[in-house]
Parts: sequence; structure tokens; C-alpha cells
Amino acid sequence: MEMLRHLFSSGDFMPHGFCYLWNPGLVWLHLVSDTLIATSYLSIPVTLIYFVRKRRDLPFHWMFVCFGTFIVACGATHMMEIWNIWHADYWLAGAVKAVTAIASVPTAILLVQLVPNLTSALVGANCLVCQELSFYSVTMSWAHAKS
Repeated sequence: MEMLRHLFSSGDFMPHGFCYLWNPGLVWLHLVSDTLIATSYLSIPVTLIYFVRKRRDLPFHWMFVCFGTFIVACGATHMMEIWNIWHADYWLAGAVKAVTAIASVPTAILLVQLVPNLTSALVGANCLVCQELSFYSVTMSWAHAKS
């Protein structure tokens, strides 16, 4: 319980706005930038979910879940930056960053492991396309010769 109270306590810290000397231009710059970044980060997983639902045949759909989790966590760090302009909840911001790290490290490792498999799958798919094009070309040549 003490840990939760500590997590949501601002203690003797000051909000970032004081570091910015409450300069309106600087506050707005950070506010708008972090808002746009957070909004973008939160919209990307929605698009990924839509894509994966439309393409259920993807052999690596689980990677999109990893990306989505990582990207939502990144968006949360920017939302905390906005919050901390006026509030000094740096322990909570640190916890959000820790969650982001926990999401990002496995995502990076899994992506590195996935790339060789993905490359092989794409080479195989390209070979199939080449075979289909060759068959199509032969068929068209034969049909043209018959006419």
C-alpha cells in the first residue's frame, strides 16, 4: 500500500511547467507535440488490429500484438509528459516508462528472431508468384498461337 501511495505522490518535486518557467510558447510546444505523438501512437494499434482482423492468414499475427502493446505503452509515456507539465507525478511517469521498457525489449528480441523467417516466407511467396506468371505467360502464348 505504501508503494502505491508513493507511486501517486508528487513529494517535493515540481511540475515540468516550472522548469519551462511557465513560458507559454514552450509549454504549448511540449503540450501540442506530446499530444500529437500520443494520439499517433494510440491510433497505430487500432490500424494494426484492423489489418490483422482482415488478414487472419498472417503466420506472424502475434507480432502485431507485440507492436500494439509496445506502441500503446509509448503513447502512455507521452501522456505522462503532458500530465507532468502541471503535476509532479514522476514516480508514476517512471513506472509507465518501466512498463514501456518491459513491452519494448521482448518486442525487439522477437522481431529480430522473426525477420529471417519472414524473409524466407517472402522468398517462397515470390517463387510462387514467378511460377504463376510463367504459367500465365505460357498459357497466353498458347492461346495467342491458337487464334
